[in-house]
Amino acid sequence: MKIFNEEGKELGLYDLAEAFIEAYPDDIFIKGPYPIPEIRKLFKKLLEIHDEKVKKESETES
Repeated sequence: MKIFNEEGKELGLYDLAEAFIEAYPDDIFIKGPYPIPEIRKLFKKLLEIHDEKVKKESETES
């Protein structure tokens, strides 16, 4: 199954995970409904990357 955004660009797993990370609290990815350990690890790693990105952005704004 392929998923596309409004512009017709195909979205990958990273794109979808990034959208979920921005839309929901972080605990949904660590304690949430993902029973497959690899998916939990992926979301946890993406969350760490996202948090680092947000931290860097806030540091540059200060």
